[in-house]
Amino acid sequence: LLLETQQYSQDATELDIILDVSEAYFGVLLAEAFVKIQSENVTVTRKNYDIAQAKEAVGYAGTTDVYRWQSQLALNKIDLNDSHAQLNQISFNLNQILNRPISESFITVDSNETDSDHFKAYLGIIELIKNPKDIENYGDFLVSEAFTNLPEIKQLEKTIDAQNRILLSNKRAYYLPTISLNGQYDYDVKRLGVTPLPGQEIKDIYPTWNAAIALQLPIFQGNRRNKEKQQTEIEILQFQDRLADLRNKLELQVRSNLETARASFSNWMLSTEAAAAAQKNFEISQNSYQQGLLNVTSLIDAQNAALQSELNVTAAKYQFMLDFMGIERAIGRYYFLLPLKEQQAFVQRYIQFMSKNN
Repeated sequence: LLLETQQYSQDATELDIILDVSEAYFGVLLAEAFVKIQSENVTVTRKNYDIAQAKEAVGYAGTTDVYRWQSQLALNKIDLNDSHAQLNQISFNLNQILNRPISESFITVDSNETDSDHFKAYLGIIELIKNPKDIENYGDFLVSEAFTNLPEIKQLEKTIDAQNRILLSNKRAYYLPTISLNGQYDYDVKRLGVTPLPGQEIKDIYPTWNAAIALQLPIFQGNRRNKEKQQTEIEILQFQDRLADLRNKLELQVRSNLETARASFSNWMLSTEAAAAAQKNFEISQNSYQQGLLNVTSLIDAQNAALQSELNVTAAKYQFMLDFMGIERAIGRYYFLLPLKEQQAFVQRYIQFMSKNN
């Protein structure tokens, strides 16, 4: 039982490590996306710079626009350089967690592929959640999954089982005797450096042995056995209280992580809408600037708004992934990393749970 307790402790450590690696890996994906966005922004700024130069050449705009875009291009390149540096730092961190050479390069999986492969089944659950009551029921379902899967709970349960086994031994000590068997066998293989005295004769070497069996039934031990039994009973009660407290804390973690993930998913969707609107506004502003209907400051504002919106939607996307992994850790199993078939089985259990509780 104690061995099983240690094995569950190892399982909990493995779950924590998977979460640490996932957070570092999603951090790399996010940094890569930021580099791509900043690189595209530099390309857009360079295009606007070319537009300003063309307008100046035909006398349609002054040199101030050219200098303004030249300055903006330099600033955007600084942001791109910072993004590259951040990507390298986060990549070093992932290598360190994986115990790889710090500067060793690696290839990441495209985030869109990650979405399609691992979130398909869960998006089906999200479609089933239509009101606050559904969210509450989903939280109840996740709590039931957590109580079934979490190694921290199983570890304490096995500890209580071990204490109950000790308590049984303490109770049996009142009437079960202690039996011992002892034996000894001695034989001199050879006597070295023994010189007999004149007239003395060395006797032959004979082995000696003895054996004994003993049976003890202590009657008076100063109330020691009763104290040991009471101590074990107290320890069992303490572990049971710890188990109840652990269940409450883990349920709190599950429900809190669910609310966090729900909010981050909503933020992801809203950020996507905002980014689409900001991009359309920028395209309209860019055309207006090219036709001389908009000044350079307004176009730069529109471009920065589109850039920030794109950064926000990317950050919201990966924040949802991280929050989702937090839910998976809280329920004690990473269905996110399992084949689609097992994810679908998870969804079916949820549907059955909902049918029983409605």
